[in-house]
Parts: sequence; C-alpha cells; structure tokens
Amino acid sequence: MKLKIAKGGIQLGTWNRRLIRHTNSVLILHEVHYDKNGIARLWSKDGATVGGETLTDIFACLVRMKQAATTPILAIRKDHHGKEILVEEASGRRAHNTPVSNLPTKKHRKLQQLSTVITRELTLARRKT
Repeated sequence: MKLKIAKGGIQLGTWNRRLIRHTNSVLILHEVHYDKNGIARLWSKDGATVGGETLTDIFACLVRMKQAATTPILAIRKDHHGKEILVEEASGRRAHNTPVSNLPTKKHRKLQQLSTVITRELTLARRKT
C-alpha cells in the first residue's frame, strides 16, 4: 500500500471508523487515520455519514460502522505538549489500530454477539428491498 504524507510529514497507512466519546459524553463515529506503526494520528472533525451510490454501497458502509463497535471506545485528550491525541477511554493507552482479537475475552464475546444481531438485521433489511 502506498502511504500518504500528511501535513507535518506524518506517513499515514490505514484508516477505519472508530467511536470517540466527546466532552458532552456523546459517542460519535469518526474516520481515524493511523501512521505506519498503527498509532492514531488524525481523525475527522465531523462524524462519519452513511452514503453510497447503490444499496450495496450503503450496506458495506453500515458493516464498516458496525465494526467500530467491536473496538475500544476512544477519547480526545491532551499530551504533555498540549496537543490533542486519541486514547482508549478505558485504559488511557494511546489509540492504536488494535485487532478485535486483542480485546478481553468477555467483552469480545459480548461485542461479537452484538455484531451477529446487527448483521442479521441488515440481512433481513436487504431481503425486504
């Protein structure tokens, strides 16, 4: 994969959608971009939206959004230089592109169950259209 160079010379490799808790306690889905080491460096100012040219595009977007519920919730904090960074809300660890398999087993099972329910509902909705 070719890496993009962001402002300030940060090399960006991958991105996904993640839930970020804001100061008003509201969770908003954002696009988060990671550097070549998998550390979250940039995120969208506004929340992610559902969009596409076909129903298949819409369903693919919804699946990516659903995947965000299987990763740790993030929060915006300031580092020791006063710069905003993303951290995992529960652990305080710097946000990383963590595979779901690295989540604690009990929490992972609950999220997988939720994921299964959402997938089933999306499949039923697709059949009705």
